[in-house]
Amino acid sequence: MEAFPQPLRMSRDNIIRATPSYLVIDKPADMKIDLPLVKSAYNNEITTTPTPPEQTVQSNLQTLFPPSSPLESSTPPSQRFRWCHQLDSATSGLMLIGLSKEFTRRASKAFEERRVKKKYLAVMPVGVVSSSSMANNIVTITKEDFDRVWGSVTTGYAVEANKSKNKNKNNNNSSNQKGPGYRPASSFFEQWKMRRLSKRSDITGTDSDTEADAIAALRWKDINININTITNTKNGKKRKNRVVDVHLLWKKKFEDEAAEFNNNRTSSSSSMDEPPPPPPPPPLLPLLFRVSNETENEEKVDCQSFYINAPISSVTGKFEMVLRPSDMPLVTSPTSVEFYASHCPTAAAATLSFKPSLTRVTILEVGEFGTKLQLEPMTGRRHQLRLHCIAAFGREILGDYTYSVNRSRGEVDRMMLHAKELKIEIGDEILEVMGGDPFVV
Repeated sequence: MEAFPQPLRMSRDNIIRATPSYLVIDKPADMKIDLPLVKSAYNNEITTTPTPPEQTVQSNLQTLFPPSSPLESSTPPSQRFRWCHQLDSATSGLMLIGLSKEFTRRASKAFEERRVKKKYLAVMPVGVVSSSSMANNIVTITKEDFDRVWGSVTTGYAVEANKSKNKNKNNNNSSNQKGPGYRPASSFFEQWKMRRLSKRSDITGTDSDTEADAIAALRWKDINININTITNTKNGKKRKNRVVDVHLLWKKKFEDEAAEFNNNRTSSSSSMDEPPPPPPPPPLLPLLFRVSNETENEEKVDCQSFYINAPISSVTGKFEMVLRPSDMPLVTSPTSVEFYASHCPTAAAATLSFKPSLTRVTILEVGEFGTKLQLEPMTGRRHQLRLHCIAAFGREILGDYTYSVNRSRGEVDRMMLHAKELKIEIGDEILEVMGGDPFVV
């Protein structure tokens, strides 16, 4: 591996836990996980290398854990260190890395199924969190109402997402109308085939054992892919077969016959099988709310905790995510609202698709240099914590260059967001890791 001109940014102190199956590391701030792969070259991979070479988590791990065998030496880096989840390059903190394909698959599935709890530390600018206007906007709801409404929102979104994911599978497919009594076109072909074989005659009415054998060997798949030749078993040559040609001409007849049958079946049963009316849409959760008598691990949740409910959308061709302007009541400057809500031309607004996003916030400490928060994402949208702080407090996290109006980090040299705790259920095992606190306010 090419040596870096500067010392490695990671050391063995950044390795929080190491097992044969996985690593848990403390990722430094402002470090990418890896660099994008382009065409095949070295071991089927080549990484774009800037000048001077940029340090990444992957390159540092390759140096800290050099290959111990010729087999490992020939293994591409992405197959030695497998990312179970992502952290923004500007964010520091705990990151889980798989060392085997099986562990990575199980861990990634746990993230997908939300069997993971993560807690972050963030620092907001001085005076922002104590704003009285923010406190006045927090609504208190019961635990029962929260469970019912949020469950309806996420279930409804999951159903719609699943429909969208699978909409192309059944597109232009008559099986969309499947139900009791449904018959595909192939069943009418098989019915005709049995009738012809029972007469032991070809389509012209003359007895022919050869053509009867051809009918017996013919399958609906053969017609469906327009195969109009069969192999003569005696000399191995392919020859035209009149029976198959006739079948090809009849293919549309079988499909039309099936369509007529299924349409009649549907119309005759439509009065009995009418779907129930859709349920009324669930009530909406407020932007900021607190859940009364909420407990976690049988302990009452800190009274300084509340939730941020602000849907987030990606933007075609943009790295930044966006909020709805209605979810930013504390961003009073029209310029700021326009910047935060849309990093794209107005024409691209039609491509936005806002997904449910929820974060629990706990105010930990109000200090001289800022206010320290604990952020617990209940969903996993990109840049969720960064945008939710804007929605709740009207300002970006201290040092967040990407979402600052003037594209500046201010008086700090990094974004003040750190992944502190990670708890994940992988089968019967619960992996729980707690990191340190790098922020002093």
